[in-house]
Amino acid sequence: QCRRQPVSVSHLKIGLECGGSDSFSGSSANPALGRAIDLLIKNGGTAVLTEPTELLGVEGALARRARSPEVAQKLIDVMHWWMDYCKGRDSQINGKVTPGNNAGGIKLTVFGSNTEYFYTANLNDVVGYAEPVTGPGLIIMNSPSYDPVSAAAMFAGGCNLCAFTTGRGSCYGSQHFPTLKIASNTPLFERQVDDMDLNAGTVIDGDRTLEQMGEEIFEALIAAASGKLTPFSRSTLSRMPVSEATLRFIFL
Repeated sequence: QCRRQPVSVSHLKIGLECGGSDSFSGSSANPALGRAIDLLIKNGGTAVLTEPTELLGVEGALARRARSPEVAQKLIDVMHWWMDYCKGRDSQINGKVTPGNNAGGIKLTVFGSNTEYFYTANLNDVVGYAEPVTGPGLIIMNSPSYDPVSAAAMFAGGCNLCAFTTGRGSCYGSQHFPTLKIASNTPLFERQVDDMDLNAGTVIDGDRTLEQMGEEIFEALIAAASGKLTPFSRSTLSRMPVSEATLRFIFL
């Protein structure tokens, strides 16, 4: 008896994930997604960013953009916890970089490699791992810098879409909530065209501005929320023994 009807994008809670980065991620895919999230938040939506270890070096600037002193203190407390936890561990924090990101051209993570997502939005809240996200606005969720674990936390917290940027071609995808894959460079997009949704490499190529790419990402998020299948969803469904009627019920 359900019928489709237009609803506001304020219903959307987008999880932000960056995996397998390269030297272009900070110039194309991540800041373009930041523009898209600006549009989302201006229209009442919610965005959730994980992996606070990759905010090291800019936590003070982000704290100044927090909604309240209490929210700012939450962020500082999380950063202090990670600095203490990672002492003596081989973790991507305080200048250390994973081998894949290093091969992609990233030499250090001290200056907030995830900060490009913060274009103009203020920080509304900081929550623990997989805690319920109420929104609206921009929220940081505490999680380790490991894509599947972080994405699972965002889904558990209430996110219904995931925007995943990559410069190295991380093959992450999820069955539990749709994942939009955004390539940071054109060669990657062309190599993995069956796994990528959008090519932010057009910014590097000079074919689009960051604002134009952000608008394209924003529209793609709305399309996915409206039922358009991502490449991962299509490939997954092709292997599922379900009837056409069932698919029509789920996605239409």
